[in-house]
Amino acid sequence: YSAIQPRTVDEIYMDNLMQELLAMYNEIRGTEYESWTDEQVSYTTQGRYTTEEDWRGYLQEKYTEIEKEQAKSDTAQMILAEIAGKSKLLKYSDEDYRHNREAVEEQLIYGNGFENKEDMLEGLGLSEEEFETTADARTLEMLKLTCVTEAFAEKEGLKPSEKELSAAKEEHMSGVLEMGYKPEDNYYQEELKHWEEEGQETYRNMLIAEKVRAFLYEHNEVK
Repeated sequence: YSAIQPRTVDEIYMDNLMQELLAMYNEIRGTEYESWTDEQVSYTTQGRYTTEEDWRGYLQEKYTEIEKEQAKSDTAQMILAEIAGKSKLLKYSDEDYRHNREAVEEQLIYGNGFENKEDMLEGLGLSEEEFETTADARTLEMLKLTCVTEAFAEKEGLKPSEKELSAAKEEHMSGVLEMGYKPEDNYYQEELKHWEEEGQETYRNMLIAEKVRAFLYEHNEVK
């Protein structure tokens, strides 16, 4: 397989990144700075870096590694998609189809910059039939990809352990405690319920996908 090359973290990349971080800083603190100052850098990094140049250098190294890992993940995803493309979807439940269909429709609508389906159809000049055909095809592709991913995880022993899921739950709820909430607070209880009903399954699926991508990258010839 041909590897997807990582984005180059050059000066243009870093200029854009620093501006994005500055915009976030201004929004959070209600300021209107146009460039980073030493004071801002020290505040943002809690004193770890005292100049924009030093912080920028650290971020450039960090994001170079991030882009390398992203390229590996994208390459593995490409391999997985190719394998799934050669596979046949034998069966799926109505619930699985509905769940994936909702995700596909959100991608089609919000991914194209629209707030609802009607605006998207009008903006892109699509008919209801064309939308249905596209959404159905992508839903079946997503179902196939999910089935192949689960099959790899099952065969290669890549499914998350109860220990991993328990640790993830503890980390998530610890974050709620760090926000100042107590176990008896309504918000804490709501977060706990959401984790048990949806969060854990979402995390499980994400972790399976990560493990399968890592396995495929390591066990295929990538140039």
